[in-house]
Amino acid sequence: MEWLVSQLSVWMMWFLLAFGLLIAEFTLSGFVALFFALGAGLAGIVAIFTPNLVIQVTVMLIASIIGIILGREVLIDRFGVNDDVIRTNVDAMIGNKAIVTKTISPTEKGIVKYGGQSWTAASVGNQTFTEGETVVIYEVQGVTLFVDKQ
Repeated sequence: MEWLVSQLSVWMMWFLLAFGLLIAEFTLSGFVALFFALGAGLAGIVAIFTPNLVIQVTVMLIASIIGIILGREVLIDRFGVNDDVIRTNVDAMIGNKAIVTKTISPTEKGIVKYGGQSWTAASVGNQTFTEGETVVIYEVQGVTLFVDKQ
């Protein structure tokens, strides 16, 4: 490993760091590693002209921070990162239809079938639903679905 380090110029190490950070950006989200890669690339260019490591690191940090402050939000807006929350699991049930398998009244819970499974269900309003009716799921509390007419 020492041989490899001794054979590489400082500017080459900066460019290798920039390349590694670009690869890391592909596996991460949020456009942070991208700006550190750009900063490392700029530090590599500076290293060609000056051997002063303090200047190189300063250029890298300043360029990265400015890039994050000015460019990150633009890229997030442009590419739609974190655009919409995708409902999963129980939250994904809301708005979908279920079939009543045991009568639901305003005072008594019943049972509905959703996704091949039976769920305890209660009426949202003062309505009664009989077996075979199709209802819409409006809310989920624990293991109880709150349903209403479609």
